Amino acid sequence: MTVSHKLLVISAVLLLTGGLFPFTYLNSISHRFMFPVQVGIHTLSINAMDEVVFLKKIRGVKEELFELYKIKEQKISLSAQVVELELENKTLKNQLGFSENIGRKMVMASVTGAGFGSSASLVLNAGEILGVKVGNAVLYENYLIGIISFVSPNSSTVKLLNDPDAKVLVLSQNSRAKGIVVGNYGTTALMKNILINESIDLGDMVVTSGEDLLIPKGLVIGRVTKINFKEEEILKSAEVELGVNPRKLEMVFVMGDR
Repeated sequence: MTVSHKLLVISAVLLLTGGLFPFTYLNSISHRFMFPVQVGIHTLSINAMDEVVFLKKIRGVKEELFELYKIKEQKISLSAQVVELELENKTLKNQLGFSENIGRKMVMASVTGAGFGSSASLVLNAGEILGVKVGNAVLYENYLIGIISFVSPNSSTVKLLNDPDAKVLVLSQNSRAKGIVVGNYGTTALMKNILINESIDLGDMVVTSGEDLLIPKGLVIGRVTKINFKEEEILKSAEVELGVNPRKLEMVFVMGDR
């Protein structure tokens, strides 16, 4: 067989078997090797996409939780404001009713400072511009808290009843025994200069006598908790628990002129 005949036979065989058998075989081997790799890469890409979506969802949940937290804090803040406004409104109503009874102008003031050392005092955010004067009585409802001792245009200082230098003319509401209340530190005051033959009992209510220039009659000081006397003396005294603890005050009222 000549070379030409051999080439012709090989060509015929290739034609009958598809012509690309060796290449197809090699491609099949390559496909079997690469297919698992392709599947793995595809799976990884799907997982990566799932993680991205999951992280986005987590971020969204965090943002929603943060917004809910802010709303909750706002509600708590509003609730606290409502409580404060209700307390303030109650105090104003009580004070308004008392003010109408005694026919005096009242200046509402917030407590901005306090001193409870050698002198007992409060600092208020109301002064001369609002008509506050030295000697004005300072009240909480119908309780006398103290007396204005210093005034500036926009603030004032209250000398409290438990200050040793505070002095107010008073009487026992039950027996009508008269005396002078002076400061005694803490939450007590001392009712002095009570005549020995005048009756005064534990639990008696002590009120202002109305004999001070700017302090009307009937303002409550507190109740008698102890009576001090000696038979050989002509005067006796009584310890008085103040009706209001000045340390707890946030708002007071300065009594003006008629």
